[in-house]
Amino acid sequence: LMPGKSSEISLGIHDSSAALWPYISGSKEPFILLSTGTWSICLNPFNDTSLTKDELKQDCLCYMQADGQKVKASRLFMGNEYNNWINKLSLHFGVDDTYHKKVVFDKALYQKAKNTSSTLVYWTSIDHSDNEIAKMANMDLSWFDSFEEGYHHLMKELVQLQVDKIQLVITGADVKKICIDGGFVDNNFFLNILSEKLSSFEILPSLMPLGSAMGAVLALKRHHLSELFLQTEPGN
Repeated sequence: LMPGKSSEISLGIHDSSAALWPYISGSKEPFILLSTGTWSICLNPFNDTSLTKDELKQDCLCYMQADGQKVKASRLFMGNEYNNWINKLSLHFGVDDTYHKKVVFDKALYQKAKNTSSTLVYWTSIDHSDNEIAKMANMDLSWFDSFEEGYHHLMKELVQLQVDKIQLVITGADVKKICIDGGFVDNNFFLNILSEKLSSFEILPSLMPLGSAMGAVLALKRHHLSELFLQTEPGN
């Protein structure tokens, strides 16, 4: 320490455990936190059951809260696969690699994707039971008339993977809320399709970048947030 300077030293906290803190301190009801990005981590702090062999095979794990309580979690390499397929779609249709941000959700294109029951997307970094079937199909991009059509299909299958991961951790409490933060909060496709597939849940995207850093500071200071931070409309 520098002479005359004071400093606070605390025990370390895992980034995923830190990310939970604002929600635990600000929510009065059970919830699941879906932290999205390159890795999408689904955390249920109200499920302290032991991991089963089947859950371990499906990439589930167990974190600890700051108070030592267990947190059942599942993870998905969603952001990585999303980026891989955006690159493939952009190259095939000759568009800029930022074009996907301009695509608007189209009910007709989404319904067309839903009408295709077979799995078309082959995941290069996600282990999935339908991967071999999809690998043979190889998602021939010439099947799609436009980038928009391919994108709707990609998001349909990608969100289904996320739903499957959420289902792995929802036991243990009567959870009705799913809080979402991270990179996919701004993706209307992701939020719309997730809301449709999990219609019995209240989907709450975070409007502020809470992140692990804020959670770590709140844990150190033992501060709590108002439940207003979970508001879904600015100013409400």
